[in-house]
Amino acid sequence: MAKQTKNPTNANKNSAFYKIDSYPLVRRDGVDIKRWRAAIRSAESRENPNWVPLIEIYNEQLLDAYLFSLMEKRICNITNTRVTFVDAKGEIDSDVDIEVIKKSWFQLILTEAMNALFWGYSLIELLPGKGGIDKAVLIPRQNTIPQWECVTIQQGDASNTIDINNTPYNNYLLLINGRTQLGLLGVAAHLAIRKKMHWAIGQAITNALVALL
Repeated sequence: MAKQTKNPTNANKNSAFYKIDSYPLVRRDGVDIKRWRAAIRSAESRENPNWVPLIEIYNEQLLDAYLFSLMEKRICNITNTRVTFVDAKGEIDSDVDIEVIKKSWFQLILTEAMNALFWGYSLIELLPGKGGIDKAVLIPRQNTIPQWECVTIQQGDASNTIDINNTPYNNYLLLINGRTQLGLLGVAAHLAIRKKMHWAIGQAITNALVALL
């Protein structure tokens, strides 16, 4: 595989993670069941977890137009729904500024909360500004180890990390975990792989993906 040029994806200079070594994951040499299982073992390793191989596979899956559209539909169903804030009694909380739902950072949180269901997790950094939150950015998933709740300095290197529970990071970070650690993309991966390998049964697999997502 050709060497990739370093290109930080978390490029906001106000971010505490601006200088982490991260670059877009683009590997288009095909995915099979063996590679998928190896990527899962890498992500779930107790000694040296590395999510990079699995994120590469997830990115490859999203080239499937039908799978991509299913995800987008689920996300839009949430982001296009009117948001109401309620208190512990279930009554509308009038103390919350309703204008917050119009903010771009709030919309990103909603979107990434949904993406956490698919990818397994989303780590969001809230950047402060005058009078409150100014912006929200997604910390690259390939640099996030959700089970350790940390961020890797060098992509794929779990020996040098930042603990997101330490000060000051814990004041500005929001870790959203999905229902399963590997996310729905992890569950759907073998179906997507078999769909590409066996076009004759593609419709049956497509129906299974619809039921799953």
